[in-house]
Amino acid sequence: LLTTFLLTVFVDLTIAVSTGVVLAAGFFIHRISTRFLPSEGRKNPELRHLYQEVQDVPNILLYELSGPLFFGVAAELESRIQHARGEILILDLRQVSHVDATAINALEIIIGRVLKNHGKVYLSSLQPHIRQKFAHLGILQHIGGEHSAPESLATAIQRAKSDLHL
Repeated sequence: LLTTFLLTVFVDLTIAVSTGVVLAAGFFIHRISTRFLPSEGRKNPELRHLYQEVQDVPNILLYELSGPLFFGVAAELESRIQHARGEILILDLRQVSHVDATAINALEIIIGRVLKNHGKVYLSSLQPHIRQKFAHLGILQHIGGEHSAPESLATAIQRAKSDLHL
């Protein structure tokens, strides 16, 4: 705001407004990008018991994603979600409102790495429009069909434990 004001006074209104819009967009993307952090159950207190249930299971990784997944968070998504050979990755997507092509690409890379390392992926609690998009793009089929995209987190955890014979 101060930059825009100073540019208005000392330079030109057109340059000030243009600079203000660019700065606002940059700050917005930065804020949204840093807001997205895959967490391990810290965001949703109602589901904390489910996260604690798998916390001591060594081969299950559970991440809660929230907000829009778009180009601003795609690289962060890819670098933060790590896994080891044979692990089961559960992504709780109940609070994801939008997924763009860049984030879908990042998810496909993550899924590819997990499957290549003989792991399994569950995409839990997908919003209907995101489920439809993933089905249309073949992502659900790639991870094992509708069985690998359960409606609830509890079901995903139950299926993951069953896969590990727990």
